[in-house]
Amino acid sequence: MRELIPASLSARSTAGSGRSPLIGGSSGSSAKINTRLDAAGFDATAHAPCGVPAGNGREMKPERPAWLPHGLSGGEWQRIALARAFMRANRPEVDLLLFDEPTSSLDPHAQNKIFETIDAISRSPSGEKMKTVVFVTHRLATARRADKIAMMEHGSITEFGTHDELLKLSGAYAALYQASI
Repeated sequence: MRELIPASLSARSTAGSGRSPLIGGSSGSSAKINTRLDAAGFDATAHAPCGVPAGNGREMKPERPAWLPHGLSGGEWQRIALARAFMRANRPEVDLLLFDEPTSSLDPHAQNKIFETIDAISRSPSGEKMKTVVFVTHRLATARRADKIAMMEHGSITEFGTHDELLKLSGAYAALYQASI
């Protein structure tokens, strides 16, 4: 993603890319983008590029802060990518959400916020599950959150079930889990 995004773009433009009606215009569309950036834990005003309007669109950020000498970190880029995914996930025609290591560059608190957001965007306002969520992970704490887990070895599913069911099998998943605690 780093190669695709010029440094001069704001986080808001980056998160909204591909959804041009949202980028350009109304305060309502800006609010949607900012909501998704917030849901991904990204502080867009702290990271506005130099010479680009920050925050309310009127104030200019004159120079890069000393504490941010090399641009965005891997975790910040990941948060922008997640904000983009969250924007698209709200569309009614989207029934499947697929995430590959969605929190690999994030700290545990940010991970929890991301998974809470993924859960929220997969449900209707009444709490009914409306979208299928699949995520690929090597972190067993992440896998444990899933309704069903597919343990894969050498490209094939070798075990399938809930966390508790897989522990009772005493197979590869249980061995990995025991090694991780």
